[in-house]
Amino acid sequence: MIANYETVKAALASLVPAPVPDASLPSLLTLVKFADRLKVQIVQEELGAKPLTMALLELHQLQKLMGFVGDEFKNVRLSKAASGDGTAHFNVGIFPERGLRMAGKGKPLSFGAALPDTCGSFLCAENVLWQQGGNQVYFTRQVNGEDYNFLVNPFPFGLHHSVAASSQCQPQSPRGTLEMIAAGLGRRIADALDLAAQAREFVVLWNGEGAAASQRHLHFQQLWKCNEPYPLQAAAQRASLDKSDPAVLLIDEPYYPLTSFRLRGEGSAVIAAGVELALHWRTCVGEKATENLIVIWEADAPSLYYVPRHADAAYASGFPGQVGAFECLGNFIFANGELFDRGGVDYAFLRRLLRDVSIGRSFTAHS
Repeated sequence: MIANYETVKAALASLVPAPVPDASLPSLLTLVKFADRLKVQIVQEELGAKPLTMALLELHQLQKLMGFVGDEFKNVRLSKAASGDGTAHFNVGIFPERGLRMAGKGKPLSFGAALPDTCGSFLCAENVLWQQGGNQVYFTRQVNGEDYNFLVNPFPFGLHHSVAASSQCQPQSPRGTLEMIAAGLGRRIADALDLAAQAREFVVLWNGEGAAASQRHLHFQQLWKCNEPYPLQAAAQRASLDKSDPAVLLIDEPYYPLTSFRLRGEGSAVIAAGVELALHWRTCVGEKATENLIVIWEADAPSLYYVPRHADAAYASGFPGQVGAFECLGNFIFANGELFDRGGVDYAFLRRLLRDVSIGRSFTAHS
């Protein structure tokens, strides 16, 4: 943990003077930016070289001390919606704080617009420095040879929820020719695999544009893994019993309502298989093709779950937001518990949500 945090906090507070005339605003801006960058520099020195799992846990503690993150699970209710025969289930959570996420977190500064132009995303490092009034900090780490900034999500949907955002303004989903898309998706799969390798206690999630990506700035979500298999993992285990556990496993009915693939093996083979699936999906539906990626460390090796998605099927009827990688795993978060309290959130309802966004046989029909 950052031992001299209170001393640093007091020193930074002394840097920002009382309100001054508007004529002094440029110098005040410079001072505030200096203070923000000083905090990030200190965090980088303390956490940048530590093992990623430890660094992420300590970053969460620091952001709580700074007041950026409160009680992550205040008023949260968790339950399971089991199938009639008890052989399958979905995870359900009521997270009231998630309903506030669009309002932002922290103390936004009114003069933020005076800062240099960025890519427009709140994940851009230049925006992080001002948009939360200096309350949000991050550290930078190389992932697959590229710099990523690691930040805490103030409105989490899982334990120790963090975001790994590219330090460069890159699009969330690759664009251009099929060759460019193949290279870009290969890179994103490789990055996800490396993230999972550096922090094996976390599950790594990536949402393509049109498949619940909330920001177009390249980023991954990281959540502390559950102690038991997620519903998608459990379905893969059941499916593999009937298919000799192949390197590329199709997960579909009757095992799971959402057409998915589990990829295992040596890293380069997993990347190549994932890219092949993505390119095939694009031959099926063209520019409407998108996907979710999930990487979980299983049995001393990473498993990639590839979920082909259609951009016109980002939403499921009855669910308040887009269906993303977190929901593909079999987890459903509601900010309002009214439907849950009425008994409307049961296994059949959640199963139907996934069927609403599943490509069904569209993928295999074109094989």
